[in-house]
Amino acid sequence: MADTRIGGQTPNIPSPTTTNTTETTSEVVPSSIGERQTSTERQEPANTALAQKMQATENKGQHNLSGQLMRHSLNQALPTGPAAPAQVGGTAHPGTLDMQHSLNKWRAENNLKPIKEDGLDSEDTRNAIREFQRQNGIKESGVPTPETLKSLATQVDIIALKNNPSTAADMRKLADSEGFKKLPPDVQSDVINRFKQYAAAGELRNIGNMVNVIDQPGFANLPLSSKKLMLDTMAARPDDDRLATNLSRMAGSPFGKLDETSQNWALNRIKSYGGDRNKIVSLLVITTRTTDPPPGRPHLPGKNEMLTRLMNYPPDTDQVENMVKILGAAGFSDLSVDVQNQILDGLPSRFTTGQLSYGEAANIMILATSPQFEKLHPDKRDEMMNTLAMRPWNFKLANALRELAENGRFQVDKRTWRQTLERVDADTPD
Repeated sequence: MADTRIGGQTPNIPSPTTTNTTETTSEVVPSSIGERQTSTERQEPANTALAQKMQATENKGQHNLSGQLMRHSLNQALPTGPAAPAQVGGTAHPGTLDMQHSLNKWRAENNLKPIKEDGLDSEDTRNAIREFQRQNGIKESGVPTPETLKSLATQVDIIALKNNPSTAADMRKLADSEGFKKLPPDVQSDVINRFKQYAAAGELRNIGNMVNVIDQPGFANLPLSSKKLMLDTMAARPDDDRLATNLSRMAGSPFGKLDETSQNWALNRIKSYGGDRNKIVSLLVITTRTTDPPPGRPHLPGKNEMLTRLMNYPPDTDQVENMVKILGAAGFSDLSVDVQNQILDGLPSRFTTGQLSYGEAANIMILATSPQFEKLHPDKRDEMMNTLAMRPWNFKLANALRELAENGRFQVDKRTWRQTLERVDADTPD
């Protein structure tokens, strides 16, 4: 297996020359794990205790960073022989040189002193890696882990986009965004790669829309699964300005107080709407009806009884959408809980053959929001809703039923109210 360290293996530092030589058989550390071989080589015995210590270090094959530093210190202390370089020794490596170049781009952007670009696994390079890791929320190790390298590549791409006049403003906004900083490196990389594609195609609006979503208050605090779904939803329609506005408002609304399951359900639903603004707005209205967590227990999610009910609704697409329309209709949230539940409970039996239109949902609200409707006996309310459900598109019928609900005689009638209801229905043309 090839050496994975930055800079590769460090060559042995020769021992001082002596006149006495012996021929020995010694083990040679192989270039890959699991391989060991012997070779006959001529070694010069050490002529000082210090040199012997250095030779022992070499023979053990200590090629890690601490071993390199020890060899450097020993060599500096020897009375003869060439002086060791100021940096940790090693063979220049193209990958290390590329990484140093990227680090210096990032350091220049952050007003930090550049490091030497020599392709060597130096202590300065390790320290620069640690500094990058510290400032980008990565565990400090000084080792260029895959996570570190991916994050560094993303930062270099951002710098390049910031230097492009057409994307500079959005990139400055993104770089300062707490929401972007809290995304893991792999998600950051996906976002930036998408931005590079948009920039290459001249689709600058797409970049601005997604940046606006990420930059909104509340996005940074969403669960990672919700962040990904929100970005995926935006990526499916990147040029949809109104969708970007809807998602931005969602990120900063009581939606953030919901539990992760509820958030994911709502976002998946919005994603399935394909940009249907009416459906999206109706569902957003529902998600805002979230109560605050209990006092003193902010770690608990807020409650949204209507959204919970919607999630547990019978798995019938039409009925779910009917419920979304009713819940999002103007005036519904002002109804008493009893009336709300009565309307919602009756949807499956009243509308079994298809979806309500938004106009039909509005007609139901014409009746339900009558000041006297909730004061009627539940049986009367049910029959009035059933009557309207036969012709929900009929605006005149909705108004005629509303007037009937406000009629004092109808309110107290216990014997003939059904006949009265039938007569109003018959007398109202389509």
